Amino acid sequence: VIGFQVLKQDGKTAEFTVDGKNPLLIIEEIPNAVVLPERSAAGLYHFAILLPNRKQLGMAVKHLIRAGIELGQGDHLVSEAFYLSDPDQNG
Repeated sequence: VIGFQVLKQDGKTAEFTVDGKNPLLIIEEIPNAVVLPERSAAGLYHFAILLPNRKQLGMAVKHLIRAGIELGQGDHLVSEAFYLSDPDQNG
């Protein structure tokens, strides 16, 4: 829904791209990692993608709403953001 494509996947690592050439997100499976109950402890529960301008931000929000994705939002005075949950519960 957010436009990532798998660029490369091997073993326990997957690289995702939006331009077909450069990895934007790399996810690595960590064997025997401790799985915490949802949001039960301090930790990293999101990652950010910086969009070039407010128009692009608005277009992304509109696309996700049309796709039926539930969003949260925030204005942090220095940046504006929207938040969505990972369907695989990664954070």
